[in-house]
Amino acid sequence: MVRKELIDKALEACKKYNIKECYPLTIIDYSLPSTKPRLWVLNDKQEVIFNTYVAHGSGSGGVIPDVFSNVDGSHCTCLGLFKTGETYTSQKVGFARRLDGLEKGKNDNTRSRGIVIHGSKYVSKQRGVMNTPQGRSWGCPAVPMQDYKPLIELVGRNHPVYSYSDLYPS
Repeated sequence: MVRKELIDKALEACKKYNIKECYPLTIIDYSLPSTKPRLWVLNDKQEVIFNTYVAHGSGSGGVIPDVFSNVDGSHCTCLGLFKTGETYTSQKVGFARRLDGLEKGKNDNTRSRGIVIHGSKYVSKQRGVMNTPQGRSWGCPAVPMQDYKPLIELVGRNHPVYSYSDLYPS
């Protein structure tokens, strides 16, 4: 279950960055290992309407990420508040939704780094059930292939995504 304190932190960040429509609200808790579902989407009643596994960047460490970066080429995951952008399709990742980092110096290079929500075969529910770590991305919150289209459509455009780790509480 998503921790109440993370919901509160996400909503505080939405207020700070003047996001008027906070729902659907996506929260990713990188304090959890990749073997656990750690991405949630909440509705305006703060009910979980979507929960799945999510990869972290290959530069961010092992099963539980311990390095986060906004630097291009780091292949690290970024933390903080993002706003969902437009969708697009590419040969590299297929159908995806762009993210825009809202926090200067923390995640504001997200778009130029190509950090997007997309599906990947290296992330799966089966790996989680078998307690096998998920594969790692180049910093993108990649999700299982069966979840990426419903997730991308559910979160829509101009909605918040809050990425968090207990190692760097903000």
